[in-house]
Amino acid sequence: MQRITLIIIVLLQLMLVETSKAQIVSLKAMETTVNAAQQPTNKVFAGFALKTNVLYWVPVVANIEVEANFGRQWSLCLPIAYSPYTLSPLYSFRLLLLQPEWRWWIKKQQQQGSFLGLHAHSGYFNIAWDDERYQLRDGEKGQPFYGAGLSYGYATMAGNEHIFLEFEIGLGYAHFQYDIFNNTDEGDYRLGERLGYGTRNYWGITRASMAIGYKF
Repeated sequence: MQRITLIIIVLLQLMLVETSKAQIVSLKAMETTVNAAQQPTNKVFAGFALKTNVLYWVPVVANIEVEANFGRQWSLCLPIAYSPYTLSPLYSFRLLLLQPEWRWWIKKQQQQGSFLGLHAHSGYFNIAWDDERYQLRDGEKGQPFYGAGLSYGYATMAGNEHIFLEFEIGLGYAHFQYDIFNNTDEGDYRLGERLGYGTRNYWGITRASMAIGYKF
């Protein structure tokens, strides 16, 4: 009887040891899974987002922005703005703007928190205001305006994991070479007559955005 009791005790101890080993293995597996989830992704391309700048819609400038995410801390944003409108014989606002920007997200999560940006810009314009019209020198055959700047922005999710809001301000430089034309048939000049030309090196705000976007 004592031998049987001793055998039972030994078997129970062996079962407890095996159970403890299984629990240790399970805990290690869970720890490995959690650590892997917390590690930054090694993917080069980590999704993209589509946005539109609400500020551009105030003067009725259609625009869209595509932002590609890389890793967990970098992204490339490509805004395109286009306005072909002639509001009246005296007022028109025609614009084509490209302004790519490379971004560094401080909190290592795109479309969330603060970021710093380096942007460049180039494009064409033809703007009439009252009795004068301004366009790039030599029209579409001329050199587009160009420049670059630095920016700071902040993004926050808006209610779910896809929709977000973004705010940004940038300062930089832009170079323009333009012609000035008469925009009326009154006075001493004919309609469309060239009045002069100019060159301007601008320093100041080069980027401003209040955008709403969708993250894929």
